[in-house]
Amino acid sequence: MVLYGLILRMLHFLGLLRTCMHKLNKVLLSPGLIKNTKTTSQKFKEDVSGLKKRPLHLGLLIYEHEVSFSDVANIIVWAMAMGVNHITVCDRHGNFKRNEENLRKEIKRSNKEHLGYDYKNYNAHIHSHNTKPQDIGYQPNSTHIQLHSIYDGRNKIVTTARKLCQGVATKTYKKEDIVPHNIDAILQDESGFPDPDLVLRFGETESMLGFMPWQLRLTEILSISSHHKFSYTSFLLALQSYGNIEQRFGK
Repeated sequence: MVLYGLILRMLHFLGLLRTCMHKLNKVLLSPGLIKNTKTTSQKFKEDVSGLKKRPLHLGLLIYEHEVSFSDVANIIVWAMAMGVNHITVCDRHGNFKRNEENLRKEIKRSNKEHLGYDYKNYNAHIHSHNTKPQDIGYQPNSTHIQLHSIYDGRNKIVTTARKLCQGVATKTYKKEDIVPHNIDAILQDESGFPDPDLVLRFGETESMLGFMPWQLRLTEILSISSHHKFSYTSFLLALQSYGNIEQRFGK
């Protein structure tokens, strides 16, 4: 129990430390001020070729009273079309996690709307029942999506602490092995998802919801007023902003 408590305190301390060290990059992209642009698979290819870099794991944090399944589905499809391999969707009440089927339907609708005849070439896999991307196997043009609520981050901390304690008890781990790098490796192994490269945070809050701070040490965070009526033009501007940011890795 003493070791368990020490691990929990260590995880909490690491979270606070990462939060203090993390440099927050904000951009205000008002959905109401930027009109949408008609999208096609060819336009996506042209736009992605103009990016200096693109995120492989995109986080969508939605801290608003009402969530829009159609608007979030649009963002997911745009990201899919631009080669984003992993997407995490998190809202404070777990609406997307509880209504997974609604999100699937909206993704299918948006896929056909924005990609036309090419929609069958893109695959969205939602992981919300203890499945990992590795369980699906390799498929071209596949994007893996995980759905979180505000409580998932806390639950992961408890699960990780228990796993480390069990590992020490069975001599799988030594006490000296309980360091940030190994903790992060366990967390990634549990989900099968890498740490996010870019997080779009919607709403008037500084909360990071289901993400743990040490997962965000190299993550760029862009704050946006609302996800409602969020346009493709705004999404592209966010990716361009991400591409122009020079990561200094703490230097």
